Amino acid sequence: MNKSYGELAKLLDANGKKMLKASQMAWISNRNDSCSYKDHRGFFVNLSCATQATIERLQFLNDRKRECNSAA
Repeated sequence: MNKSYGELAKLLDANGKKMLKASQMAWISNRNDSCSYKDHRGFFVNLSCATQATIERLQFLNDRKRECNSAA
């Protein structure tokens, strides 16, 4: 995902990069809220949920990258 994020960022202007970073931070927060929890025993991650969320985000980033490349 880091590679796709970086490649997309290179295609964006300063405002686009700012929006991309904000959306990535919101996605991370949402993924953590949806796919993990903490209690008195520790921190737990639902790996299936986290994996699916990551696959979907990667697809989103790659779709945006294709859009930028086709508009250029």
